[in-house]
Amino acid sequence: MCSMTPPRKKLLVFCPLYPPSTGGLQNHAEQFNQEMVKEGYSILVFTPHLYPRRAPTRDDVGGHIHILRFPAVEIIPNYPIPALWTITFWRMWADAHAFSADILLSRTRFFSTSLLALAAKILWSKPLLHVEHGSDFPQFDRSPVGVLSRVYDNTLGRLVLRSATNVVAVSQAGATFVRNLSSRDAVVIYRGVDVEGIQAAQPATLSNYKIANSNTVLLYAGRLISGKGVADLLAAFSDLESPGVHLLIVGEGPERSALEQQASGDRRVHFLGAKTPTQTWQLMKAADVFVNPSY
Repeated sequence: MCSMTPPRKKLLVFCPLYPPSTGGLQNHAEQFNQEMVKEGYSILVFTPHLYPRRAPTRDDVGGHIHILRFPAVEIIPNYPIPALWTITFWRMWADAHAFSADILLSRTRFFSTSLLALAAKILWSKPLLHVEHGSDFPQFDRSPVGVLSRVYDNTLGRLVLRSATNVVAVSQAGATFVRNLSSRDAVVIYRGVDVEGIQAAQPATLSNYKIANSNTVLLYAGRLISGKGVADLLAAFSDLESPGVHLLIVGEGPERSALEQQASGDRRVHFLGAKTPTQTWQLMKAADVFVNPSY
């Protein structure tokens, strides 16, 4: 008598950023999907085809994670908008519907993919789990974009949070923000830590970056976008007159050119670009101070 494997449940993930794009949200989403596959789910990721454009439009990872990268444009850096006027988008939307997901999942209420997930919840009558990564309004100072982002969050962002079947926050600060914005509670589920990978990583060799072992090393790791506060970090670092202090900037993003221009002439500042998690851990172990200036 042969045993039959039970059919896999299906999870449709509306994700604003996904690997090979790098960042905290992307890494969280990828690890989450891998763990859900272990729990018996088949996953379809519906994500903008922007970061990077060289990534394939359709992709399969490990047999149970499928990726659809829909056409999108970027009016504000790092905030993709679906190209709803294209036939390609609607064909992919139809493919996402045909996936017949049991559960929908969205990430961070101010991205357009969360609005797409809300539309799918209503049109397809599916439960929606929203994962909130943010803990404040998007930071654009007092620019017109900043004003519009506040209006967006207080209307459509609030609607996403209130309309989701359940909301998970990745931090207590995020749960507090969800409560303040939408008057509903969020369950806090902290992200996991790859303890074995971190313990196995050996400190990077700083001489590769022309830094002596006797020097003091500060390290920032993250996306190079305005909300991360890297410009403030560079301004503060420029006040340190000691030639024996170095600053490593790990990451990529639309602000890199402006930040490099800001730090031009200071040989103590090193822009290292994007690194793998293991490479980042190695650099963190070699550094003396980790700095997180994010707003």
